[in-house]
Amino acid sequence: MTNTLKTVDDYTSLQTVKAHERLPYGGHPEQFGDLSLPKTSPPHPVIVLIHGGCWRSQHGLSQLGQLATSLTGLGFAVWNLEFRRLGNGGGWPITFEDIALAADYLTSIADNYSLDLSRVTAMGHSAGGHLALWLAGRKNLSDNSLFYHADPLAIHRIVSLAGIPNLELGVKHNICRGACQELMGGLPAEVPERYRQGSPHHLLPLTIPQWH
Repeated sequence: MTNTLKTVDDYTSLQTVKAHERLPYGGHPEQFGDLSLPKTSPPHPVIVLIHGGCWRSQHGLSQLGQLATSLTGLGFAVWNLEFRRLGNGGGWPITFEDIALAADYLTSIADNYSLDLSRVTAMGHSAGGHLALWLAGRKNLSDNSLFYHADPLAIHRIVSLAGIPNLELGVKHNICRGACQELMGGLPAEVPERYRQGSPHHLLPLTIPQWH
């Protein structure tokens, strides 16, 4: 049997696939997303796609272009997000603010691109899986949270590919070689409130279908 598993080098060398349109959702150079649209009849269900890479700046959204193309072939509009990461201005709280802003930006373009915001899936890989789960749990944040929004974009299902739903366990098991505590700006004992706001397991119940 031929081994079809890809190495990290295989992944990072994937050919870039151009999206339908690249749109800024903020003023920083890293605040943009690639929107890919299907050829099926509108309105289109939406996948908010978030790349992995241990929240670090050397990894970006371009390698997910082929996945976005495959998903549009299934009839989904795909909003492939870029955001500030460790090494280019990200970390607590910026990375979370960017992801929230990028998701909510869809409400301002839904009519122009025939997006069906009653059918939104958050999908992410690794660190992106953490952020996809966090987006779904954002509705459960208290109104004194840094990230509270009275009417955030509703997420209706989640696909977390090797995601990190519990940042405290990520620290304990040294997931991403220290990136969990770098993202949060400290260890759980040092900044517990940050973990309560930023780790998806503290934002349960999500009350929507999930695939892990």
